[in-house]
Amino acid sequence: VAARHTSVFNLATSIPQLVTVSLFAVLADHRGRQITLLLCFSGGFLQYLVVWLVPAGRVCVGSLFCVEDSFYIIAAVSSAVSFLGGWAVALSTSFAVIADVTEGASAATRGTLFGLMESFNIGGSIFGPIASGYLAKQIGLQESFVFSVVCGLLSVLCIAFVYKESLLRRQVDTGASFNWARANPLGSV
Repeated sequence: VAARHTSVFNLATSIPQLVTVSLFAVLADHRGRQITLLLCFSGGFLQYLVVWLVPAGRVCVGSLFCVEDSFYIIAAVSSAVSFLGGWAVALSTSFAVIADVTEGASAATRGTLFGLMESFNIGGSIFGPIASGYLAKQIGLQESFVFSVVCGLLSVLCIAFVYKESLLRRQVDTGASFNWARANPLGSV
């Protein structure tokens, strides 16, 4: 049962990200990195908020509509929110930010920063489930998402109020016009 749920969830969130990753890449080149990062991290925040707020088990709205397993509600909301970019867009935009801020740096400096970014990504993928499993064991599975909601909200606030646009203003103003042909998700294939 868990494998089926995981497969449905992964499929429901991966297909929208595949469609949106090239669209958001063009948007980030045209309007700047901040708007793309805000959309991605807002989507992540909303996903964690829904997981935290939707109770486990049977969910009913009045007496007319009941869902036996709340997982399907979470998967549907996560799939819809994935159209805000998801992790694939956040990661590619983060690498674009590093490319922007190290434009005049040496190849060694750029390589070091890209390597650090990738190591933090891998480290989060390894240690994130361990830390969240420990947290879920200590305070409960659903309550552990409070930590994710708080971190997601802090991320959105930092991007909105602290992050300075890494794409130079002249590049944003006179950058490539928004081109739907460049936003083709199958263009790289």
